[in-house]
Amino acid sequence: MPKIENTTYVELEADPSYDASTASNYANNDIVLNPKAGTVKDNWIAIVRMVVSHFDALEVNDNEVNYLRTSWVVDNFESFTIRTRLVVRLTNENPQQFSFKIISERAVGQQSVRADELYRPWDRILKRYNSFIDEIQSRVSRM
Repeated sequence: MPKIENTTYVELEADPSYDASTASNYANNDIVLNPKAGTVKDNWIAIVRMVVSHFDALEVNDNEVNYLRTSWVVDNFESFTIRTRLVVRLTNENPQQFSFKIISERAVGQQSVRADELYRPWDRILKRYNSFIDEIQSRVSRM
């Protein structure tokens, strides 16, 4: 009988989307922030400015009800397409409370941003948004 090797080595390639992201409890969950001072209008304007400094386009911005949603930001990797957007809303006026949600979704292969049925929630956030999360938490808490 031929001798069978006890060990087989398989080398897998690293997934670039994992290297470009970090596991996060913030992905697809509400982040509640309570500003310490300021009017709702002033705090809302400051929040919108922070958001547009990190996201290129706002899909919805309603200043009457203090709600905004960014357009999808799409990142294509070899095996996956990642899309990310941010939703911000005022959840309580007295005491002030804002809710942030970073929606992170992944689809297999190179997909259109409009192919909603192909995307699934992903528990990771691209590393470039980590600084945004830290900034928004620290700056809103000081308001």
